[in-house]
Amino acid sequence: MSDAENDKKPKILLADDSKVIRTSAAKILGDEFELLLAVDGQDAWEQVQQDREICVLFTDIGMPFIDGLELLGKIRQSDDESMSQLPVVVVTGDETDEAREDALSRGASDFITKPFNKVDLLARARSHAQAQQQKRELEQHSTLDRLTRLSSEPHFMDKLQEMRSFTQRHDHALSVMKIHIDNVKDTVKGFGKETFLRRLRDIGSLIKVCVRKEDTPARVEAVKFAIVLPMCDSDGALALAKRIQTTLEAGAKRSGWKVPLTLSIGVSTPSLDPDLSVDDILADIDKAVAKAEKGGPGGIELSPVTRQHLDKGERHRMTVASALKYLGNKDPEPVKAEMDSLLDRLEPLLKLAAKVKPDRLRKLLG
Repeated sequence: MSDAENDKKPKILLADDSKVIRTSAAKILGDEFELLLAVDGQDAWEQVQQDREICVLFTDIGMPFIDGLELLGKIRQSDDESMSQLPVVVVTGDETDEAREDALSRGASDFITKPFNKVDLLARARSHAQAQQQKRELEQHSTLDRLTRLSSEPHFMDKLQEMRSFTQRHDHALSVMKIHIDNVKDTVKGFGKETFLRRLRDIGSLIKVCVRKEDTPARVEAVKFAIVLPMCDSDGALALAKRIQTTLEAGAKRSGWKVPLTLSIGVSTPSLDPDLSVDDILADIDKAVAKAEKGGPGGIELSPVTRQHLDKGERHRMTVASALKYLGNKDPEPVKAEMDSLLDRLEPLLKLAAKVKPDRLRKLLG
C-alpha cells in the first residue's frame, strides 16, 4: 500500500434526515474520518452503490423515501458480496430491547441510541472502520476468491499483466475471456440468494474443469468471471467459450435446475495488437461481452479489436508446442495448415540434427 493510501482517512457515510444530527456527527467524526452525509435512505443507497470506499454506514431508522431498516435490507440482499457485508450501525432514539433485537435480527452490525455522545460514536466508528479496512486489505492480497475458489480479481490483474509482457517478449498468442451471467436480476430472484450463491460456486467448478493448467480463471466481480489464456489464439478461446456453455447446460440438466442459467461470453486476443495496454484490453473485452449480452442469452462475441485484425487476415503463427499438443490429441489437420511456418522455424534444428545425429534423423523420417 502506498504512503498516500496509508494517509487516506477512512470513509464513513451517515444517513439521517435531521440536520442537527448530521451537523453533530460531522463535528465529532470530521477530524478523523472522511464523512459523507445523506439526507434520507434513498440518498444513502445511491451513495453506497456509487462509492465502494465507504467502510461503515451509520443510519437512522425513521427517514423519508427509504427508512433505515429498508436501507439495511437492500444492503444485506445485494448481489455484490462486498456491499452485502458492509458494516451498518443503526442509530435511533428507541432504546428498548425490542428495537435493538429487531435491528440486529435484520443484519445490523451494531446499534447506537440518540442522542449519541462523542465517546460512543467515535468508538463505534473506529472499531468498524478498522475491522473493515483490515478485511479489505486481506482480500486485496489474497490470490483466491473465497466463494468459488477461483483466482481473485487482484490476482487476475497481476496474471494478465504478467502474461501480456511474457507473450509480447516471446511472440506467443494471448487471449482473454469475460463471462457474464445472463439476466442476473431475474436469475437471482428465481433461485433465491442462497441458492444463487451455490450456483456461482458451481460455475466456478465447471470453469476449472474446462480450462488448462496454464490458464487463470477468476471471479472478477460479484457475478462475473474472466480467464487469462496464454498461448491461446482466437479459435482456441472461442472453442473454450463454447465448451464452458455446453458443460454448464449439461450440468444444469443433470442436476435438475428448475431456473435456466446461461452465460454470455466475450473473447479478446490482445496479442494481435501489441500496442494495447492492459486497460485497453479490459475495455475491449467489456465491449465484446456487452455485445454478446445484447444479442440474447448465451451469446459469444469476439472483441472489436480482435475482429478488426482477423478481418484483415492477421492470425498468430502456430507454435511448435501447440502443434505437438494437436498431434498428441490426434488432430493433425490444424498442424498441416501451418506446416510451412513450422518447418521454417524448425529448419535450424533439423540442419543441426543432420550433422550431429544423422542416423537418428533418418530413422525418425523413415
